[in-house]
Amino acid sequence: MDVGMLWLDDGGQADLDSRVRQAAESYRSQTGQMPSLCLVNPKLLENEELARLRRVGDVALEANPSLLPNYFWIGQGERSAVGVG
Repeated sequence: MDVGMLWLDDGGQADLDSRVRQAAESYRSQTGQMPSLCLVNPKLLENEELARLRRVGDVALEANPSLLPNYFWIGQGERSAVGVG
């Protein structure tokens, strides 16, 4: 990731799609740009459909085991050449 912010979401009952969209909107409101990448804990991508698509709107999702499940590293960047997860 080139530029990003760490977003904490307590999870609640919202699905991953909603959580990533909320983080993306917060990033947009703070930076004026839409994010292109969101790093998440691999457990959040256990859902077969999300693991296959690995996108929420225009935001690519990438598993990163160093993030706790309720943290999202969201911002500008490309997926890593060697995906984790």
